[in-house]
Amino acid sequence: MEYVMGIDAGTSVVKATIFSLEGREVARAARIVPITNPESYMAEEDLQDVWMAALVPSPSH
Repeated sequence: MEYVMGIDAGTSVVKATIFSLEGREVARAARIVPITNPESYMAEEDLQDVWMAALVPSPSH
C-alpha cells in the first residue's frame, strides 16, 4: 500500500498523521518539544529536538 504523511511542527509539539491514498487516516502521533527560556522575555527550541520529534513521534493511538 502507498501512504501520505503530513507533519505539523508547531510551537511546542510535533504532530504527524498518515493517510491512505483514499484519504483514510491510518495512524497519528505527537511528541512534545521542550522550550527553554534563557531570559524571561525569550523562548527557544533546539532544532535538533524538533527534527528528532518529527522522525520518531510517540504513538497517540
